[in-house]
Amino acid sequence: MIRISRRKFLAQAAAVGALPLLAACSQPATPSPTAAPKATEAPKPAATTAPAPAATKAPAAAAPKGGTLRLATIGETPSMDPHFTTANINTEITAHITETLFTYDEKLANVPLLAESAETSSDGLTRTVKLRKGIKFHNGKEMTADDVEASLLRWSKMAGRGKMLFQRVDSLSKPDPYTLVFKMNARFSVFETILSFRSQAAVIMPKEQVVAATEKNQISNPIGTGPYKFEEWLKDRYVRLSRFDKYHGGVGDKPNGAGGKRAPFFEELRFMPTPDQSVRLAGVQSGEFDYAEGINPDQVGLLKDSKTVSLVLGVWSKCPTHYINKKSEITKDVKLRQAMMAVIDPEAALKAGWGSPDFYRTNGALMPKEDGPGWQYYTQVAVENFNKKSLELGKKLLGESNYKGEPIRYLTNREYPNMYQEAVVLNQNFQALGLNMKFEVIDWASVVTRRAKPEEWELFVTWNGHNVDPVLIDFMDPVYPGWWTNPKIDALRDKMLETLDPKERFATWENVQRLFYEEVPLLKLGDVRDVYITSAKLKGIGVYPAPFFWQATMTS
Repeated sequence: MIRISRRKFLAQAAAVGALPLLAACSQPATPSPTAAPKATEAPKPAATTAPAPAATKAPAAAAPKGGTLRLATIGETPSMDPHFTTANINTEITAHITETLFTYDEKLANVPLLAESAETSSDGLTRTVKLRKGIKFHNGKEMTADDVEASLLRWSKMAGRGKMLFQRVDSLSKPDPYTLVFKMNARFSVFETILSFRSQAAVIMPKEQVVAATEKNQISNPIGTGPYKFEEWLKDRYVRLSRFDKYHGGVGDKPNGAGGKRAPFFEELRFMPTPDQSVRLAGVQSGEFDYAEGINPDQVGLLKDSKTVSLVLGVWSKCPTHYINKKSEITKDVKLRQAMMAVIDPEAALKAGWGSPDFYRTNGALMPKEDGPGWQYYTQVAVENFNKKSLELGKKLLGESNYKGEPIRYLTNREYPNMYQEAVVLNQNFQALGLNMKFEVIDWASVVTRRAKPEEWELFVTWNGHNVDPVLIDFMDPVYPGWWTNPKIDALRDKMLETLDPKERFATWENVQRLFYEEVPLLKLGDVRDVYITSAKLKGIGVYPAPFFWQATMTS
């Protein structure tokens, strides 16, 4: 039997709690599921760097506990339902309200959160999850296996990753109120990882709430077990959360990445949609906001000498991606997609969007090199097809396609300035190729809405978060907009999910990367890291898998 117990986790957390999340290490010859990417030094002239997803230590002299933390986000969340969308704004907000069975520690390993322990049978076909007792929902009800079962079943019908798991579940039983037993029809290599994942996450809500909503209706007032409870959503003003005084406090006696102890400092969190970057920036400088995201790296130099603002850098955890709609009659043409890949200039697009190489790096591999989540699966296979910048090759491939000058709708937004600027460069590349581009600048919430409708677009720009396991990155989800699904990739995806041997999984991932460059399901430019700005008094925010504030404090 293979066991991940909470007791064992507590002992490990005490031993490694003071270590940075991205500890320095050398890359093994074959993938290691426990190795962590190494820390990267802060670029100059950044004032403060988050070396790891873990929150920094709380300052010795903190202000009295309480108050309101004012968070300027890039725009409105498209939904408050964490089962409904992969939108990062939803993740940022609902991660404070709802929780998963497992989460990531400082070394990106899966550790218990709402779960007490997990066991795997020797044949890999029985998974037993024990729940922590005494966990309270915000409505005062204790969490039991009934709530977990109902929540996971709803998630399995709404999220692509939920479908990945439950396609391999023959039965789910509850031998007692605190135990769930999954009988699998195939081995599943990412069981705990998929139940840790925060984007469109397998969060647990009360059975009554999820059964009433079903998978057909969105939940607008999520009830969770998290450190903050939902209070109100005033559109175009804020989402307001209040501290949950009966919160269980996490696991252990100190923070450990996104896991460990969770001790909310602020009485309230207010997520305030602020689409204009200049307003977000000025708001932190003036004291109107305590935090702002979506800040262009070209602002770093302007802020280096500020005594009122601090800069926090994320890890190399994102890859800018320009998705191609494979359900569109126009862009389902492989030769057209290959022509688009041949002409793009990734370096120019990244420079336009991210400014300095301190914040971006071109990379044709699907996973980051050495110091980002999932780095163990970095490979150079087939990357000779990346960064061609060849108009001659592009025109040759376009001539072999069925493209007849139809309009190609390209969705972008200004809330994330880097997305807009990348898209401007690529749009010029496509126009030079001779494509009839229809460049549409809309708000981010509208991008999220329209990208779900295959009849309304051919390209859209976003970024994907690198995951600790590559099979869980968004483009590997067959129902994620863009819809990379066909017999070849489906077979490789299944093999990744059902293979436990690291060497065999690495070889399979190399075949995924080969197929990626044959079929060009999207255009990947490289790897990037975010810049956040905060009040100089705000300490201890976390940055991975998304910004979190349950360990943040304010100095006096």
